[in-house]
Amino acid sequence: MNYFKDIIIGITGGLITFCITSTLTETWDIQLPLWIWSIVFVGVFGLGYAIYRLFLWYRVRRIISELTESAFGDSFVYTWKYKKSSNGRYSTYGYEPTEIRTKKLYQK
Repeated sequence: MNYFKDIIIGITGGLITFCITSTLTETWDIQLPLWIWSIVFVGVFGLGYAIYRLFLWYRVRRIISELTESAFGDSFVYTWKYKKSSNGRYSTYGYEPTEIRTKKLYQK
């Protein structure tokens, strides 16, 4: 199913690229060498990839900031911090929980 999605994205991207190229060359009669078009398209795809990574980084940071404490059943509340880890045993999105401790409940 992933391959089908990739094929659709590739075809859609190709059609969008064709439309943009034909619009720019026909409307303004811009005739640029192929190497300039290649640089422009590589730049656009690079910018798209950078934006994708930025959104992914933002989502991961938001998820990690929300998930810092929990309880297992009727037990004490546990808290933890995350550290960057590329291949840890319990690594999720490149982060691994560390400093896992029980949350102290203060009674008066």
